[in-house]
Amino acid sequence: MKSLCFLIIITNVLLDTEHRWKYMDDSTTAAAVDNACPDHSAIQRALDNVLTWTTANHVTINRQKSVVMQIAFSTNPAPAPILTLNDHPLDAVRSTKLLEVSIDKKLSWTQHVRDKMADARLENNTLLQKNEN
Repeated sequence: MKSLCFLIIITNVLLDTEHRWKYMDDSTTAAAVDNACPDHSAIQRALDNVLTWTTANHVTINRQKSVVMQIAFSTNPAPAPILTLNDHPLDAVRSTKLLEVSIDKKLSWTQHVRDKMADARLENNTLLQKNEN
């Protein structure tokens, strides 16, 4: 029941943001930016709206999980935006997890596959050690 109540509470966050994804306690927003004339005001407005909403609803944002990832396929992308949340600059990252899937700035799953292969090797080694004992 707690999860259901929480989902009801967060359904109205980011309503005025066109590109948004929400799942349980994760919210993601995006904005298209022209490399020739980068304007990050729409995404900063969305962040400001999230901050206003969280303050009004007594919800705390985990700053360690709040990052900026610029998705760019261009060989000469615009500089990474400097976006803030409550006057604290968000870290710009080359990859992040979205719904437990690691993606990078080119939307590649390479890191995710590496992580899963490492997990499988670790699990395999654990099983082998248990069988030896």
